[in-house]
Amino acid sequence: MDNGNLIRFLGIAKGSAFETEYQLLLAKDLNYITNEEYKFLIAKIQSIIRRLTNLIKSLKTRKPKTKNQKQVLNPKPVTRNLQQDDRRES
Repeated sequence: MDNGNLIRFLGIAKGSAFETEYQLLLAKDLNYITNEEYKFLIAKIQSIIRRLTNLIKSLKTRKPKTKNQKQVLNPKPVTRNLQQDDRRES
């Protein structure tokens, strides 16, 4: 999944979390859940919304990788072998 699709998916998830927040408020107002249950659950939902928001921001500011970009695990050192350079000078 590329970043664009992931950001779109996370945006949909964030919208669903906001809908859940409203449904919890409605459930509390209709006395389906207690005030304590509402406070507990709304804190969880708000935490999820914050995490989704931060993840979306992070993905939007990240530089996209190119398809041809290779990951180098052990790059060659920049330094040269001084002993070989000394032999060339002789």
